[in-house]
Amino acid sequence: MSVQWDIPSRPSCRTPSGQGELEGVGVTSYWVGENVEITESNPTLSKKELGDYYLATRVLFPRQLLNTSAYNIIEYVATLSSRSLVNTEETAFVNGSGSGQPTGFRAMTGHNVLAQSGAALAYRDVINTYFALPEQYRANAIWMTSTNGMKSLQNILASDGRPILDIMGGRLLNKPIYETVDIPQNLGTSANETELWFFDPFYYWIKDGESMFMDSDKIISKLQIELVLAEAIDGIYTFPTAAAELQSVK
Repeated sequence: MSVQWDIPSRPSCRTPSGQGELEGVGVTSYWVGENVEITESNPTLSKKELGDYYLATRVLFPRQLLNTSAYNIIEYVATLSSRSLVNTEETAFVNGSGSGQPTGFRAMTGHNVLAQSGAALAYRDVINTYFALPEQYRANAIWMTSTNGMKSLQNILASDGRPILDIMGGRLLNKPIYETVDIPQNLGTSANETELWFFDPFYYWIKDGESMFMDSDKIISKLQIELVLAEAIDGIYTFPTAAAELQSVK
C-alpha cells in the first residue's frame, strides 16, 4: 500500500480541465527612477496535458452465491475494489510510467539530484538534500522514502544521541516524512539501495477525469452478476525545480 500526502495551506492541485499553466520564466521587479518608464517583464508559461486513463476492477458473482448468502457480498467486494483502485492510483503517482497511466514523480527529469557521499547514509546527506531544494519550495515540502530508507534515517543520531528522524511524529528536520513501498529498495548493485525525496507536493497535479463509479450487469447465460468499479485519472509532476532526490541511499 502506498501513501497519500497532505498539502497544508495550499490551493488544490487537482485540475478538471486536463491542462495547466506551469511556471516558466517569471516576472522581474525593477527599481524605478523618477519619471522613468518601468521595464517590461515578459513571463512565459509552459503547458502539460493530462489525459483520461481508466483504472478498473471487475468481479463476477454466481447468482446462487448471492441468493444464498446471509452477508452482503457485493457491498464487501465493492469496498475491496475501491480500496484496490486507490492503492493502484497512488502507486502510479509515485512510480507510474506515463504510458496508459499517470506519470509518477520518480519518472521526472530535470530535478535536483544528489548521490549519497559515503558508504552509509549520514547526516550531511540529509542536509545536502534539504538545501538542494530552492528556498522558496522548502516551506511546504515533504520527505518520502522506502522502508529501508526509513531504517537508514533512524540510525542517524544527533549530537544528543537521539535519532534525527522523529518516527512517531512522522517528521524529519521538522518536515513531514512518508514511507512508501512504491520506492524500490534495491535499485543498484549494492544491497538495499534506495532513494530519499524532498519535494513540494503542490506541483504534482492530478486530473480527476471521471470520479470513481460502480456499475453492475447480469450475465444471464452463465447465471452471474458482473460488478465493475472504475475511474479516469491522470497525474504528473509539473515543475522539477521544486524537487530534490538523494540517490544510492543505503
